Amino acid sequence: MKYFLSFIIAFIVAVVFTPVVRNLSLRYGKVALPVRDRWHQKPTALLGGAAIFISFWMSTWLLNSDDKFLMLIFPASSLLFILRLLDDFLHIKPSSKLIGQIIVACIMIFSGLLFRLHPLVSVPISILWYVGLMNAFNLLDNMDGLAAGIACIASVTLGLYVLVSGESAVVLAAMALAGATLGFLIYNTHPASIFMGDCGSLFLGHILAALALLGANRTPSSLVMTLLIPVLLVSVPIFDTLFVTLTRFFHSRPISQGGKDHTSHRLVAFGVSQKKAVWILYGISLASGLVVLLSAAFKGTTVLALAVLLTVALTLFGMFLGEVKIQVEGSPKRRILTNKKGFILDVLLQHKRRFAEVLMDLALICLAYYGAFFLKYDGLIPLQVQHLVMESLSIIITCQLVNFFVFGLYRGVWKYIGIWDALAIVKAVSVGTLLSGIIFETVFRFEHYSRAVLIIFTLILLILISGSRIAMRLIFEFLSSTITRQKRAVIIGAGDMGELFLRVLQSDYHREYALVAFVDDDPKKIGKTIHGIPVVGNCHALAELVEKERIDTAFIAIPSATPEQLREIEQECESHKIEYQKIGAVVGAARG
Repeated sequence: MKYFLSFIIAFIVAVVFTPVVRNLSLRYGKVALPVRDRWHQKPTALLGGAAIFISFWMSTWLLNSDDKFLMLIFPASSLLFILRLLDDFLHIKPSSKLIGQIIVACIMIFSGLLFRLHPLVSVPISILWYVGLMNAFNLLDNMDGLAAGIACIASVTLGLYVLVSGESAVVLAAMALAGATLGFLIYNTHPASIFMGDCGSLFLGHILAALALLGANRTPSSLVMTLLIPVLLVSVPIFDTLFVTLTRFFHSRPISQGGKDHTSHRLVAFGVSQKKAVWILYGISLASGLVVLLSAAFKGTTVLALAVLLTVALTLFGMFLGEVKIQVEGSPKRRILTNKKGFILDVLLQHKRRFAEVLMDLALICLAYYGAFFLKYDGLIPLQVQHLVMESLSIIITCQLVNFFVFGLYRGVWKYIGIWDALAIVKAVSVGTLLSGIIFETVFRFEHYSRAVLIIFTLILLILISGSRIAMRLIFEFLSSTITRQKRAVIIGAGDMGELFLRVLQSDYHREYALVAFVDDDPKKIGKTIHGIPVVGNCHALAELVEKERIDTAFIAIPSATPEQLREIEQECESHKIEYQKIGAVVGAARG
């Protein structure tokens, strides 16, 4: 009941105070004006972070003032909040802002909230954690409701995770932050009437960085989990920051420069609506939160494997978004570095996608090999066997990556993966495992090594490598399905030409047509589906389709049709007032 009360108090205060802050911001001219590198289209009130700050600390002081660590957070968060408010009035230099953020991080470290690592690395990594997460949320605050929603999801996840350990102070604070951000979201969802501003985004990043560390340190777990849990809690802002940093670096744009090249912006550029783009990123945050919650019930190795799979999925998502074309104002052309010092960077710039593919495959090979031993020994790998894993892993990696290269796995376009690509994966993985087995037999005589492990490894790796390639197509199809099309269409002819034309249309994410059904005179095809699109009947079914599905356009894909048959189809379309196009004419116009 106390946890619920913490949430309710913060929520009610945020609901009440946010309109007050909005009115004050408008009265004193503290508004965000529309500019080229920002997303909003009209002047919008700023300083909404003040409502979040007041709501969170009011609830925390009322219900949680006896926790010394939380009370030590208050001075640092207040200092950060005041510095950001002063910046809105005095326009502090970026270097001064960074110094202020580092001072805030040092206050947190002095209070004892830091990563418990080796003394030589604990402080630098903790400073990077605080400063990095503050700026990550600042970068994430680029679309209505995004930063506040992600902070709300992370807060609830953290509260549920720490609830098991009985750390009521952290749970109360997490629920207070969830209530404050949810109350603010009422006014910040699209179309937003108020923005949180830097004072809000930096405050959220700071509080979540502190609470994530506090929760991880107070929950019994291994060193890996202590490092992993905080990162998973805020995976979306970290991913967005890394994505923007890398893409701007590869295209020779200043990393500090604002722009419409974030993950959310690229989703909208793909064709997804603004609200759906935000909800997709909410979904990624929920998936990361689920891994965090599973860590309380399962062993560290299982959670680590899930974290690796999540990282691979995010890598694929980033590779997909990197191919979405966006308009960047004032973007300089990429320089080709020809001197010796710039040779490595030049190679990286030209082949950045392939480097990402190799690194991802490296992670999947390691995951598959460890997974094979995990299954073989029912989750309890003996110490002597763990030594064998480390000894043989380098051989496995070398054999697999060499065969991946030889069999052309790094020459394909994943969006168009087909049967030949699948066969190449089977050949590469199988030959790689066979080569590894030959080396084990020659060098180690297979002493203490298990042939069953190699078989299990082969099966797991086949699933992971094939899945990673197919995932790119699945991401494309999922995001394409969220786009609202302007015209609803039907294909007349469920033969080879119709199937080919369907794939052509589906390969273009800017297509204006939503394909509803096939119609065909062959009774054997009726009731079947082609790439998920049903075959509903013959041309006489158009009347029902027009009434039921609001069909606008028909594509005629029957190359063997006689002139009389074509004329009959055209008359059928005209009688129902449907636009129609012959596939040959469409292809010819596209080529022209």
